[in-house]
Amino acid sequence: MPEPLKNWDKIWVHDLVAQPFVDYPYASKWIGMNFLVVNPELVILDGKQEWLRGELDKYGVESVDIPLTHSRTLGGGHHCVTLDLERG
Repeated sequence: MPEPLKNWDKIWVHDLVAQPFVDYPYASKWIGMNFLVVNPELVILDGKQEWLRGELDKYGVESVDIPLTHSRTLGGGHHCVTLDLERG
């Protein structure tokens, strides 16, 4: 493991809240970990993942709940369905 990563705190996620799906799930319940980092203090994620939101809050990371009800059906979470055009 590269030296800088050894000092990072890790959040071990043991379970997530599964989103419903239509016909066939193209993604597992772990798609709930696919969130969008806006900046080091702000993320956009599935609000049903209350435990994960609480863990991020402990590190001073604010989370905004934007529902993405078809993430399992479409096979993409908040990070996967966005396109970075410019970050400042």
